[in-house]
Amino acid sequence: MIRRMFTHVVLAALLLTGCGSKSSGPIVYQFETNDYKFEYDGEQKRTTIGPGLMRMSRHPEDIAVSQGTLWVGNRDYGTVARNDRISVVGGKVAVNGQERRPAAP
Repeated sequence: MIRRMFTHVVLAALLLTGCGSKSSGPIVYQFETNDYKFEYDGEQKRTTIGPGLMRMSRHPEDIAVSQGTLWVGNRDYGTVARNDRISVVGGKVAVNGQERRPAAP
């Protein structure tokens, strides 16, 4: 009897709190190379690092730095420097906290 009552109280508490399902936004991952610090959302599939190149295949868009130029989804987001913080979260691109827009085609 007591066990059943305790179970009902726990279930009621979980239902009232939403089981922790309140979303505060996308899950953000962090990745660091010798040259850059990245934060991104979305599913990472593969990362390639080589001389002058870092490419992260992910869903929905790839992120790459090639010869100092930031590319997101095959769009040029300008130059980046060593130790820059690159953020691609919620469809927005920022470098060192400053939002960037893609270069005009």
